[in-house]
Amino acid sequence: MDHAAQARGIAVMITPMVARFVRDTFDRDAWFFELKWDCFRAIAETDGKGGVKLYSRNHNDFRRRFPWVADAVSGLRHAAILDGEIVALDEHGKPRFEWLLNRWPQKGTIVFYVFDCLLSKGQDLRQEPLLKRKKNLKRLLKNHPRLIYIDHIEGQGLA
Repeated sequence: MDHAAQARGIAVMITPMVARFVRDTFDRDAWFFELKWDCFRAIAETDGKGGVKLYSRNHNDFRRRFPWVADAVSGLRHAAILDGEIVALDEHGKPRFEWLLNRWPQKGTIVFYVFDCLLSKGQDLRQEPLLKRKKNLKRLLKNHPRLIYIDHIEGQGLA
């Protein structure tokens, strides 16, 4: 994060890492595996004072398209940058990607499954170990109905 640019009032947007395609699933010690949802990848930023940015990995603004997620993020009490996936869930809790494509009327329950916290309380966490960031994230999102912490599976990619 370019803190000098931010201090000068220049917006700095995060470009998330993307998964790399592999032919076969695998198990590997010391690796963390996460579920992949049928969704839109998104970065959410809040200043902790009600200001919020919500955008795609290509930096397209998602605030008007998914106001429920933007409102939920704006309610966080301190500055944070979250990395996750916007998902439309049906009445059984199953993701329905086609419902994300149809803008209006929005179907299902829109949630933001969050798997990483890149900034918390104004502190850049990107150089911290992933498990430390996820522990911080779990505390931050505890019991939130639309911002949902996504855990990982250690070592067992086949599972």
